[in-house]
Amino acid sequence: MSTILLKAAVEIAASSSFESVFTNLRKSLMELGVCSEITFFVCRFNGDACYPQKNCRLDKAPLKMLQNIPPETIVKQEGELHDLKIVGVRDDKNRSFAVRYRVLDYGGEVFAFFDKGKTYDEDVFINLLRLSYSPLNLITADGTLDLILKYAAFVAEQKEPEMMLVSLADMAREFSAADRATIWMGDKVNKTLWTKVAHGIPNVAISDTTGVAGYAYHNDKTVICNDPYSDPRFNAAIDKKTGYHTKSIIALPIKNSENIVIGALQCVNKLSTDSEFNDNDVAKLHLVSTYVANTLELASLHKEIEDTQKEVIFTMGEVGEFRSKETGNHVKRVAEYSYIIAIGYGLSVLDAELLRMASPMHDIGKVAIADSILKKPGKLTDEEFEIMKSHTTMGYEVLRHSSRKIISAASIVAYEHHEKWAGNGYPRGLKGEEIHIFGRITALADVFDALGSDRCYKRARDLDRIYALFHEESGRHFDPKVVGAFFNNLDKILHIRESFKDV
Repeated sequence: MSTILLKAAVEIAASSSFESVFTNLRKSLMELGVCSEITFFVCRFNGDACYPQKNCRLDKAPLKMLQNIPPETIVKQEGELHDLKIVGVRDDKNRSFAVRYRVLDYGGEVFAFFDKGKTYDEDVFINLLRLSYSPLNLITADGTLDLILKYAAFVAEQKEPEMMLVSLADMAREFSAADRATIWMGDKVNKTLWTKVAHGIPNVAISDTTGVAGYAYHNDKTVICNDPYSDPRFNAAIDKKTGYHTKSIIALPIKNSENIVIGALQCVNKLSTDSEFNDNDVAKLHLVSTYVANTLELASLHKEIEDTQKEVIFTMGEVGEFRSKETGNHVKRVAEYSYIIAIGYGLSVLDAELLRMASPMHDIGKVAIADSILKKPGKLTDEEFEIMKSHTTMGYEVLRHSSRKIISAASIVAYEHHEKWAGNGYPRGLKGEEIHIFGRITALADVFDALGSDRCYKRARDLDRIYALFHEESGRHFDPKVVGAFFNNLDKILHIRESFKDV
């Protein structure tokens, strides 16, 4: 036996992958007769399987059941544990016994499911398992960089800052092997912290001096608290409210590029053998907190750019309408009508919002039309009307070179909002679905507001006459489906009309 154990120790110590570690372990245990069969399973604390590679992610309930097995304790698979069928290790064989290894340093779990052999010896069995601890930790330590790169790539792929923060909260939880992670944001005016992203708890706001997170935020200090109920900084109120039991906490201040504390990153309940956070966790979470700070600054910049674009677009839109004796409220109403119709038509919220921001620019090309034509009280001559029609192409030419989504969408609206479903519109005589949906929707929204509004040169039409015209022009001037979306949402349209009426 000693020869086999020595050989096993050498082979296991030299292993450089999960596969080689477990292959050598299995061979040694079966040669010794300690096990007749054994299967291994490795997962992260979030339930993602690391070995076997093709295994599915575990649900929280069975994962918790396995994590309740004390380390290095042999348990018989009975009841619910037996029903797990080796947590998805699909070899169609239910083992009789299970054992949970010591938790890996990077925050993983190792389980073995086995049948006892003819010469089963528990001490030999546990000692052989212990031989694998060091190589497994080396293997997982090498995998930590891959994990960082995986999360960094995933975060970089997210288009919205909010999704980046959710990913970073997941990253913090996994890096620290915690049960939960929370990103707290500071509100200097109201002297509060509020949950930007939180695992397992609803959105809450607390005093910025309350709890471990409040202490980290208010004092610009990292806190490791492995006995929270004996720590005066711990706020047990949230536990009482949610029924959750906090066993350990780590909290770090989040600082922006000017080294000003803007929030706190907190992880709760270390899922390790000793359930305690340590300096190694601090080092990992510092990386995450830096990512969080950068993302929050990006989100702030993103909103500022978007708000500036909206303001510029509405201002420019109002300039175009002002020159043609329209009012600023006209572009606001057209924007809101367009959004409502777009949602009713079936566009996504993102596309509908994009149209709402772009549609105020539909007549921006009118800034290039001479007052003698633009403000002429009587009917335009054929030559004058040709010049007036050019506002569509001029608006398009001004906007089309931008790579910004809003401006690009505005160029389409400016170019196509006078095209007609039957093909007799301008400037290009597009027909049916050749006309971009943004142009088709803005066309109806613009006509509805123009016909229904008083101007110094005309009286508003009655709504019933406008409705009759829309039914008549469905399939001629307007896309029938757009007309349908208009009438299906008429109550919302009329509410906007009333809310933004001209004074």
